[in-house]
Amino acid sequence: LCLSALLSLSACGGDDGNASADTDIAVTSLRLIGQQVLPRRLEFAGTVVGGLSAIDFDAANGRYVLLSDDRTTTDSAQAPRLYTAQLRFDANAFTEVNLLSVVTLRQPDGSAYPKVPDPRVADPEALRVDRTSGNYVWVSEGDRTLASGTNPTARVIDPFIREIRPDGSHVREYTLPSMFRMSASGNAVFEGLAFTPSSGRAVVIMEGSLFQDGPPPTTTSGAVARLTAFDRTSGQAVAQYAYPIDRVQVPSVPSGAFTVNGPTEILALSDTRFLVLERSFSVGVVGNQVRLYEIDIANATNVL
Repeated sequence: LCLSALLSLSACGGDDGNASADTDIAVTSLRLIGQQVLPRRLEFAGTVVGGLSAIDFDAANGRYVLLSDDRTTTDSAQAPRLYTAQLRFDANAFTEVNLLSVVTLRQPDGSAYPKVPDPRVADPEALRVDRTSGNYVWVSEGDRTLASGTNPTARVIDPFIREIRPDGSHVREYTLPSMFRMSASGNAVFEGLAFTPSSGRAVVIMEGSLFQDGPPPTTTSGAVARLTAFDRTSGQAVAQYAYPIDRVQVPSVPSGAFTVNGPTEILALSDTRFLVLERSFSVGVVGNQVRLYEIDIANATNVL
């Protein structure tokens, strides 16, 4: 539902990474204009559509790009991929999703990304269109699965930020600070990505806390994640800020069952202001509790 409301903001040009500072967006209210629900296990171009985790507008081609985080053979047999689509909406209604094409994501060696349990598996989470080059930048959250009696294969896979061409072929990789390396202790890493309007930065927000930064949110207390800015020319991290995650919104049923809360997407309104989408989930509770925050890092401490 919130994604539908955000679509109109994304299409207004506030997050294209190439605009001037006078395109800063002020958000005073949001209004839901509608939703489209794709059928479960919808088939398109020989693939099963699902696990859509990111969306951005490709203005040069008048289409949207949707990233799928399908990474298990249980979900489908197809390799990790993205879709292009046309969306029909105006200020009053959101009426149609028309899928146009499917593109396989390619590793640096040109091969398709494998799926679980292959130790090279990717976990696609966020994507932005570079409106100067036409390329896409996307992030993988990484993976941590420890060996057990039922699962003898351990996977400890680092997250990454990579740039690809619209045909899915690899262009380059950003350089990550060592703190983002996955470990057996686990890390909740990259989840959302935004391009700032004029400073040439890619800003990545994490889904949760690094294990060295403290415990995850509970129903009584929040947590802290890291919001990291990368220079889009060099691919190097240039700044980092502490982001306060809200508490889990609803207790689980039964008490003590799994709960989670954290950021899932970020959208730039200016070089320092962003919208951050948080979702809270608790076992035994129908649906998610979704909140949208506006944040400003202008006076935040750089903790990189």
